[in-house]
Amino acid sequence: MLAEIRSRGLIAGPGSYQVRLNVEGKSQTVPLELKMGPRVTVSLADMQKEFDLELRIREILSDLHDTVREIRDTRAQIRNMRTRLEEARYKGINDSANALEKKMTPIEDQLLQTNAKSSEAILNYQALIDEQLRGLIFSGEYDGAPTQQHCQAFEALSQQALPLIDRWKNIKSSDVVTLNDLMK
Repeated sequence: MLAEIRSRGLIAGPGSYQVRLNVEGKSQTVPLELKMGPRVTVSLADMQKEFDLELRIREILSDLHDTVREIRDTRAQIRNMRTRLEEARYKGINDSANALEKKMTPIEDQLLQTNAKSSEAILNYQALIDEQLRGLIFSGEYDGAPTQQHCQAFEALSQQALPLIDRWKNIKSSDVVTLNDLMK
């Protein structure tokens, strides 16, 4: 599911920038001036507020995706390990691995819809934190300050995501370390 995430990226506001092109070991940098569109009537301050909220959403999404990726990598390593440690003498390691998986799975299942196996299948399942945050970015794509509802939705989703991300970090620094120590 992570590979299916496509985003146009954040839109930079008016200002002076530099563009660098690297081709076959050669690099060229040129100045670029972005100007306000002639039909845009919103203030630069409101555009900056929209951009700032999108940056905050992107940061949470990045942490969320890193967390899911790490959980999936850890799960794959555990499954690979199990094929090599099936003997009864490795029961303690396998029990520790099972306990770790039982802690990891609910975190992933709350951050990202794991039941949907295609982009169309997402219609059959509840939108979770990942999908809601991505929807929030796309719903705010207009020229203007974010609405109060956008800000409230972001705060609510952040309050759901951050404790789960922190829980994974704690599991990674304790349970994963313990499992690695057992395997040594």
